[in-house]
Amino acid sequence: MKKKLALLCAVFVLMIGTNISARAEGLVIKGGLSYSNMGISSIANQDFRNYTGWHFGVGYQTGRLLGFSLQPELLYNAKGIKGKDANGNDFSIRTNYLEIPVNIQWGLDLIVARPFLMLTPVFGYNLKNVGSIAENPTINTIIDNIQRGEFGLGVGAGIDVWKLQITARYNWSFGSIDWDGITSSIKNLNKNTPGCLEISLGLRF
Repeated sequence: MKKKLALLCAVFVLMIGTNISARAEGLVIKGGLSYSNMGISSIANQDFRNYTGWHFGVGYQTGRLLGFSLQPELLYNAKGIKGKDANGNDFSIRTNYLEIPVNIQWGLDLIVARPFLMLTPVFGYNLKNVGSIAENPTINTIIDNIQRGEFGLGVGAGIDVWKLQITARYNWSFGSIDWDGITSSIKNLNKNTPGCLEISLGLRF
């Protein structure tokens, strides 16, 4: 009797797990905060600091194979930089990007939740730059010459619980920021790398 009861419990748990895994595939609507940093030491007497922005968009989580799944997304990301110039004047630059991150996820199905790691190539296009600054030719030139195209790589982690998805991902942008020589030689993965930490909450349908 005990063996039969144990077998029935195992089958029930397997059915629940399969049902949850089946529901894991679907459209994801998400949004959250974007914490940007850009330590540009190549511009003398300009103090650059972290910037808090936001993002929102949609994605689609695919089915799973050996724990792997894909979640491509289309996001509107308002990030940027802020700081003080050589005269002590405050300035901020908001860069508005349309981004296509492709999250490669690997995780474990724990029946009630699925924690996962992710590696994410990110393709972006700069739609518009908005500046709030005092008169400063250097900063104005930066605003005018921020490159339109962007490519980066993100690493992060998350968890699926019921229809909710919580993620945290850090993105590194590759290459220089502009083509005008002002921030040239800002390359990927060094102390001058522009990066962005994204903390997101998603709802899956």
